[in-house]
Amino acid sequence: MTETRKLLKIGVFAKHANTNLRALRYYEGVGLLSPAACSQGGIRYYRREDLNRITLIRNLQKLGLTLDEIQIAKLDSATEKLKECEVTPGPHNNHCEPCEKPGKCLPEVLSGLF
Repeated sequence: MTETRKLLKIGVFAKHANTNLRALRYYEGVGLLSPAACSQGGIRYYRREDLNRITLIRNLQKLGLTLDEIQIAKLDSATEKLKECEVTPGPHNNHCEPCEKPGKCLPEVLSGLF
């Protein structure tokens, strides 16, 4: 098991994320968030970096995506896709549709982000 001293217990993590345990368990159930470790007693532990994932989920929701759409977009694959970019997309350099590197279109759920 990952060294839990560096991790946040689910309750502490929920407080930092400004959410509740039920939401975290739901995110886990639909594949949007996974604990870094679980104790033998079933206590979930999260990395501080997972707070960024919660922020990303909320920002995508603010853009109008449902949790189902966010789940379909597979955040990990979206993150990997963004790592391929040579420049950060923005209002003045929207080079993402289609992607200049492979020439492929972004998944429909992601294309609305840029």
